[in-house]
Amino acid sequence: MDWKIDYLKEDGIVYVKMLNPISLEGTIQLCVEANAFAREHQAHRYLIDHRGVDMAMSITDIKNVPYKFKEVGADFTGETAILLDSSSPSRDRFEFLKNVLYLASMHFELFDDKEKAVTWLKSV
Repeated sequence: MDWKIDYLKEDGIVYVKMLNPISLEGTIQLCVEANAFAREHQAHRYLIDHRGVDMAMSITDIKNVPYKFKEVGADFTGETAILLDSSSPSRDRFEFLKNVLYLASMHFELFDDKEKAVTWLKSV
């Protein structure tokens, strides 16, 4: 498994720790699993921790993410915080992903501080 899903009960947040870079197909599988996990816990906020793990998707893959989400019925209408290292070499691609998802009415924000990400998620 390239990720671990947990529930931060005190914050009502689904926490995903990335363990390895994943492809577009892996990203879609992760989203399906995270959505099912969120439904079990009646959660609608996600914290995806990419610290120490680069993005493996190409620009073309990133452009296709919203369409793939819709194909598999993944629902990311809640808020999602992506946690990155401040010097992540993938930061530009994550910024692009954030913009692509924004255009698809999905709200993702990037953070390099876990406390700030949790505070933001709890405020929305």
